[in-house]
Amino acid sequence: MQPDIDWNALLAPYRKPELWRSVFQFVNTALPLAVLWLMMLWSLDVSYWLTLLLAVPAALFLIRLFMLQHDCGHGALFRSRHANNAVGSAIGLPTATGARRMRSIMRLPVTSTPGASGISTPSRFVNTSAGPGSSACCTVYTDTRPCCC
Repeated sequence: MQPDIDWNALLAPYRKPELWRSVFQFVNTALPLAVLWLMMLWSLDVSYWLTLLLAVPAALFLIRLFMLQHDCGHGALFRSRHANNAVGSAIGLPTATGARRMRSIMRLPVTSTPGASGISTPSRFVNTSAGPGSSACCTVYTDTRPCCC
């Protein structure tokens, strides 16, 4: 039998963002991605297969960049809200994901309903901050996009 691990105590040092760590994470993701993009541009004259081969690590770095943008959306990459907003918005260019839109969606509560398999899955994001009849009340995101009013 494994001993119980106190995950809260183990992860406590990583709860507060540190500037050097945040900058390091951003640089060691954005710089290799930029180098890979330049190499892919150069490789187009050499071989499309080489370009495709370089696209695989580039895609992984792009995913990592999106993860950093996600952390900015939660205000977890930097201590400053302004820095999180600025960096998250800048990262939105290569990831093609609007930081402002992502932040507004993440603030909405998620309601869950059991799916066909019986597993509870997020079904809609509803803005409950406004009352009935307001335009904000009709901000609902589902497969069929009905209005909540």
